[in-house]
Amino acid sequence: MDRLKIHPLIFAVGFGLYNYEDTPLTYIVGFALCYVLIYVVRESVRWYSVSYRLEDTAVETESGIFDRQHRVIPYDRIQESSVVQNGVDSFLGIANVSCETAGSSKESELELRYVGIEEAERIQDRLGNGSKVSTEEEKLYRLRSAMLFARSVLSSHPKHLFLAISIAMSIIFSPAWLSDFLTPTLPASLVNGHFTVEKFLVVGGATVVGAWGVGVIQSVLEFHDTSVEFRDGEIHQSGGLVWHYSNDIPLDNVQLLRVSTNPLQNAFGFARLTVESAGAADFDIWPARTPVIPLGNRSEVEEIAGTIIDHDDPEFERPPKRMRRRLATRYLIALVLLSFLLYAAQFVWSGFPVPWLLPLVGVPFALVAAHVQWRYRSVAIGDDYLAVRNGILVHSEFIVPLANVQSVSKSQSILQRRFDLATLSVETAASLLSAGTRATDFDTETVEMIYETVQDSSGEVAPRTETRRVVEPEQGNR
Repeated sequence: MDRLKIHPLIFAVGFGLYNYEDTPLTYIVGFALCYVLIYVVRESVRWYSVSYRLEDTAVETESGIFDRQHRVIPYDRIQESSVVQNGVDSFLGIANVSCETAGSSKESELELRYVGIEEAERIQDRLGNGSKVSTEEEKLYRLRSAMLFARSVLSSHPKHLFLAISIAMSIIFSPAWLSDFLTPTLPASLVNGHFTVEKFLVVGGATVVGAWGVGVIQSVLEFHDTSVEFRDGEIHQSGGLVWHYSNDIPLDNVQLLRVSTNPLQNAFGFARLTVESAGAADFDIWPARTPVIPLGNRSEVEEIAGTIIDHDDPEFERPPKRMRRRLATRYLIALVLLSFLLYAAQFVWSGFPVPWLLPLVGVPFALVAAHVQWRYRSVAIGDDYLAVRNGILVHSEFIVPLANVQSVSKSQSILQRRFDLATLSVETAASLLSAGTRATDFDTETVEMIYETVQDSSGEVAPRTETRRVVEPEQGNR
């Protein structure tokens, strides 16, 4: 049930059988049962083929039916480990155990499914510190009920909103076949295949509110009873109501921190904290990238961040004001190009009204966005850390220890050269969040100073060009 997914191709086949004339219902049921049976057989074979053994210094696994794979993962190479239970797992008393190493990219380095919950917790302790039990604990944070409610209500829930916008657009600009399908459930004025203000307000508003409500419910289930503590040199996070999870990140493996807040959370003085290690696989399991602190008072979140990575109050420096002109120019060029493309689309879809002037309404918003982005964007360099602030709606502050910097680079685009600006990019082993550690549109001299400081502190040496002299052979030796 956990692995079962309705792929677009399967949905298209089922939808086609449903609409095919005189198709018996038993055919559709049989098709669905065969599809489920494939997953049952696949997961049963997978469970049968996977075995693991916990040694004194490493975990060993064997997997595969025809091509057997033997893997040894030393405990000291593990960046973080997780135990996750979804609703079905909680009911059955099983869990999923996974761990990441610095080499993880697209999938977990180790994933053990269908493990008993007690065994899963024992495995997590061994993966985290190589010992059987944890002895030292220090409570850092617990999400109170009032803060959980605030976290759920004051979040934007972007995944649900994106899905809602997709559904709304398909209804607002619904073609004929979709109009016929939706007509029995919606008024004809909302599914007539043409863009109207009524459709935009009613359908768009209803889907956004519905998606936000679903996001609120999921947030409550996800972050219920969240707690964070230090346990034997590790950050241990646990929580969840229907879906329970626990995550361990050794302090030595922490690559960077992110303190972030959206406009609603910022208005109430709230923020959230995300901790990133070198293990940065792209998980299908949702809790793997959840914030360590889902929501808290900003002062409390910053204090905990200072406990994890020691840094004093940084003195931030804003980019020069000419940065606003560069951003405004870039945004205006994008709006004009979008308007031009919509205007050209009128000749492709003749008879279909295309609001090609609509992007120009965003001109005032582009100017405001350029100012807001300039106002919050800033950078600070300390003795052993780099702090970068970015964002327009979601404000993020990244704290990067200079010792964890893998590479540093500086660049200039055409517009940046015009305004004497430059961009500093810092890369760490935490690939998912390293994209935010960019100091963009700062004065060239400031970027050069930070670039040299980061190089000196991280031990990175600028590449040298090796020159070789080619000696021409004598005439008689050719």
